[in-house]
Amino acid sequence: PRNQAKYRNVVVRGELYARRKNTAAGRRRSIGLYQYVETKVSRSFSVGARGDWALSIEPDGRRHRIWGGLPYVTWWQSPWVRFRMSYSMRHDDDLPGNDYRAVLQLVAAAGPHKHDRY
Repeated sequence: PRNQAKYRNVVVRGELYARRKNTAAGRRRSIGLYQYVETKVSRSFSVGARGDWALSIEPDGRRHRIWGGLPYVTWWQSPWVRFRMSYSMRHDDDLPGNDYRAVLQLVAAAGPHKHDRY
C-alpha cells in the first residue's frame, strides 16, 4: 500500500545481455545476467541480495565463466546519510579459488540544502 511504502516494499531488478563479435581470430560470444532483490524491514533498514553470472565463449571454443553473490544490509541514518554492509563471493574460472570480501560503505550528501525535516 502507498501509505506504507516508507516502511515496507520489495524491489526486484535484473538484466540480461548477449554479445556477438566477429574478430580476425573468429567469432566471440558472451552472455551474462544479474538479478537482485531488496526489501525494507523497517523505515530505516533494508536487506537485499544480488547474484551475477557471465559466460564468454572464446574463438577457440574455450568457455570462461564468472559468477558471484552478494548479500547486504543498509541503514538509512537520515535521508542524506546511509551505511551499507555487504559480503561478497566471486568465482572466476581463470583464477584459483574464490574471492571473498566484506565491505562497509558510507554514503553522505552535502550541500546548500537544509537537512532538517519539518
